[in-house]
Amino acid sequence: MNQNGLLGQVKQNLLHYNLWSDISEIKLPNYTLIQGKPKEPLSSAAESHNEYEIIYPIKLTDSLTPKQLNQIFEELKLEKGNRLPKIICAILNDDGTIVYYNIYNGLIKPKKN
Repeated sequence: MNQNGLLGQVKQNLLHYNLWSDISEIKLPNYTLIQGKPKEPLSSAAESHNEYEIIYPIKLTDSLTPKQLNQIFEELKLEKGNRLPKIICAILNDDGTIVYYNIYNGLIKPKKN
């Protein structure tokens, strides 16, 4: 599957299954990400600095290294003007299912119960 097919599948999933709005692509020098607004906030107000979320789509067979993640955060910082606290990684399986994982920028203090 090419990058456009991967982006298209994740955008369709966000739009029609997860009911996100204002979905668009963010073209960075080395990556293409997706930006969108979830129907409901994904995290608490203290953690969420922006109503829009940034999605990095990959296939299950792709590898993702800390160096790549750092590069994505750095390129986003140049694009957006500030360093974002997190992105969401959308992982597409061969059967078409997509799972989403929060990827935080650096270490995050655990929440108290």
